[in-house]
Amino acid sequence: MDTRADIRKPVRLATCAMGTRFEFVLLGDDDRLLQAAGEEAIHAIEDTHRRLSRFEPGGPIYEINAQAGEAAVRVDDEIFELLERCSNVRTESSQAFDVVRRAAETRLRADPALNMDKTQRTIGLVSAGKMIDLGGVAKGFALDLAAEILRDSGITSAFLHGGTSTAIAVGHPPGADAWAVSLGCDTETKTHRGIAMLADTAMSVSSQDGDRPGHVINPATGTPASNARWAACIGASAEATDAWSTALIVRGTRPCAMPDGLTSVVEINDSQDSRTCAAIGPEKSCIVSAVGCNPPDHQVSICSGVHL
Repeated sequence: MDTRADIRKPVRLATCAMGTRFEFVLLGDDDRLLQAAGEEAIHAIEDTHRRLSRFEPGGPIYEINAQAGEAAVRVDDEIFELLERCSNVRTESSQAFDVVRRAAETRLRADPALNMDKTQRTIGLVSAGKMIDLGGVAKGFALDLAAEILRDSGITSAFLHGGTSTAIAVGHPPGADAWAVSLGCDTETKTHRGIAMLADTAMSVSSQDGDRPGHVINPATGTPASNARWAACIGASAEATDAWSTALIVRGTRPCAMPDGLTSVVEINDSQDSRTCAAIGPEKSCIVSAVGCNPPDHQVSICSGVHL
């Protein structure tokens, strides 16, 4: 086996987009290929920021919001299909995940806020007082695009994350079967939550702890979600795990309609304020139960920075 990748330093790239920092670690024996593919993937992240941000004039999401209640906006297939998938997650999660911000008097309604025309490829908000905010899914969507670019370029070993809360692994590191990803520590008990082993897999975490307490909002109430303190989702798509980790922390339980291909881990408080953490799904074996132990050396920490 060619071991040149084992002794070369990784190529590292980073960019700031979507209000956070994206970091790539690329491994291989051709630095020029790694650099070129990495720069193309970074460009995709930055372009996705412009397309999905509700603050970027001229971007499709900005234009849809600007035309709320008045007119639909034609979008490309990628944006249309993204919003279709978001609508599906909203339904499957019983509205625990919603990319549409609604006025208080309409939050509990089940009626759709988006008018989506498949034939014309147009999207419109049905009334004023609503807006699309893709903050709960945009990082995952961008990371999926970046990982696809790397794979198409022949990169077989890479780790990408956005804001340390959503990550995707391409292949595995040389000499290991998977990337070891720390699930971080409980801020109250100071115990380590465990390790996830990722190979060609994505993972997202959502938390009401840390430096942004209470930032996950329940779409039904407009107030901080209170059913869980922390949740993680593991699956093939960073976009899907990004959306579902948000839904999990809002619900505090795994919905029956959650796709079987996703693993869920939810940390809740019961009436005695004790911790309950359970992994459910086909990939649960990739989560190493390590509550109370020290994290291993050379891990990737998805909650408190990347360490390689």
